Amino acid sequence: MRVCLSVAVVAMTGVDNGDGQLRFAWTQSEKGAVLGSFIWGYICTQAVGGEIASRGRATLALVLGLGVSGVLTAVLPFAAAAGGAQAVTVLRAATGLIQGVLFPSILALIGRWIPPDERSRVGALVFASQPFGNVLAMGLSGVLAGSWGWPSVFYVFGGCGVVSAACICLLSADSPAVHPRISQAERNYLNKAISAAETPRRRLPVPWCALLRSPALLTLLVAYAGFLWGYWVLVACAPSYINNLLDVGIEWNGLVSAAPHLAMMVCSSFFGWLGDLIHTRGLLSLSNNRKLLNTIGECGAGVLCLLIAALGPQNPPLAVALLAAAGGLVGACFPGCAISFVDISPNFSGVTFAVGNTLGSFVGAFAPYAEAFFVDLGDPMPGWSNVFYLTAAMYLVFNLVWCVWGTAEVQPWNEPGVAEAAHTADSPSSEGHQEPRDTADMTWPRAVSAEGTRGARVMAHHLLPHKTLLRQSLCDLAQPKCGFVRRFTVYNSYFLPVSSEMWPKK
Repeated sequence: MRVCLSVAVVAMTGVDNGDGQLRFAWTQSEKGAVLGSFIWGYICTQAVGGEIASRGRATLALVLGLGVSGVLTAVLPFAAAAGGAQAVTVLRAATGLIQGVLFPSILALIGRWIPPDERSRVGALVFASQPFGNVLAMGLSGVLAGSWGWPSVFYVFGGCGVVSAACICLLSADSPAVHPRISQAERNYLNKAISAAETPRRRLPVPWCALLRSPALLTLLVAYAGFLWGYWVLVACAPSYINNLLDVGIEWNGLVSAAPHLAMMVCSSFFGWLGDLIHTRGLLSLSNNRKLLNTIGECGAGVLCLLIAALGPQNPPLAVALLAAAGGLVGACFPGCAISFVDISPNFSGVTFAVGNTLGSFVGAFAPYAEAFFVDLGDPMPGWSNVFYLTAAMYLVFNLVWCVWGTAEVQPWNEPGVAEAAHTADSPSSEGHQEPRDTADMTWPRAVSAEGTRGARVMAHHLLPHKTLLRQSLCDLAQPKCGFVRRFTVYNSYFLPVSSEMWPKK
């Protein structure tokens, strides 16, 4: 539904060959507005999708997003016949508005269903469904438009959206705990594999101030914006580039335009497996693992874009091959920067991805307008070279920002209550009497992080009851200012029961 218009618009605005199909004489500006309107609607509801997902309604958001956007896609031919480019622009913006809730909901479900050791592989597989859908959409759109007319493109893919919504409604659930059909063994495995930090037992308030000031998130936003710019160049602009480069029929245009997305689908699965292999064997830290894959994706594709810009006009087959290779390398970004929204904050992955997709889609929304700005229909190829030079620059610079200043480690604001408790324990005013903390809704090691100091006191009080002097020494050493002992006593607090009655008397 998202990309079928990119191929269909070639037939919608093509030369009338007497086949009885309606054609439109849209200008380059109108065509750019039609292709870019989806993204403008798409960026407006990312935060809404993240908020819905954080409230435990991710499945509902998926069902409504797919079902309603499927209906809007199916009625697009009637809107085009009645209102032309303006009506299509409005309808596509509304479709983007509805689909904006989808990806934040998907990221939230990944955080609730997928154990950390499997996230690179599964995340890449989930994200690979996007280029797989693009392959089907672009390949079938050309065949449908050539055989049954361009309106059939929207009827078929709109119907697929409605069917997908029905399947998700019947088969999915927001978490293992509420799924009615999985076995108890599978539910126990998932509950054990996914820590309490990643599956909160209560709805946590979104720490907006800490989130928007976080260097980890801000640098990740930059890398993701570079990725989405290149992605939208492939999605929205590649069919027009292929048409100007090769001047082939609509059927072949769709198939050739699908080549980068096919390569992206295949390679993203490989890179996801590679990321999990590196992580499970401890070859690199999680942050360096993500940065390595993202560098392969963005820097590799950036270099290929430079070659497309320089060599493409003189050698069209080479340009198509380089475009397909660039799409394959971009697949490394799925287990790179894309899945890192889950890494830095499993509890708020839907919200952080909503922020990232809003900014990234805002940047990517200008890709169709770059085509309209640079490309001259009288001599299009120099303008296309400028589009690819710009894409290469954004890939290289934006990835560098994340590699230098970014991280994929879990951030303190992922657990607002625990972070506040830890801050209170580390403050100078807490060296005196401390009120007992409620750890009933916390599991180890989160409870331990809030109770490490008390664990040392319990150890001293219970294991050395007759060694008063040594017990007092241990209690003094266990004050929050002594980081070494706090770290050491985490081990002991795991074995010892903690309650306010066990505090040593002074």
